[in-house]
Amino acid sequence: MYKYFVGRGARLLDQENPSWYENVDTNLLRQHSVYGCVLGQLYGDYDNGLDALESSTGKNMRNGWTHGFNAFGSGVFTFGGQAKYNKLTSYWIDEINLRRTTAA
Repeated sequence: MYKYFVGRGARLLDQENPSWYENVDTNLLRQHSVYGCVLGQLYGDYDNGLDALESSTGKNMRNGWTHGFNAFGSGVFTFGGQAKYNKLTSYWIDEINLRRTTAA
């Protein structure tokens, strides 16, 4: 499930900024962090990223989980939350590495 949503989010970022993956440090990537997540690294923080994508696409981005930007219904401190965010981070790293390999 998360892999599908992360792919969807990556494709959205491809449309908005085709070289987005060059600006994400995978060594610092932490999807549970509002600053260290993909949107945080690209837009300054998670909420700024959602706002920017919502503004440019006209889509309601308040449900960031539909694009793999957060884990649906899972705060880091809820049962299993950290494991879900670790999985999200792993899928984002896969998407970023795929784009870096393809671009090379």
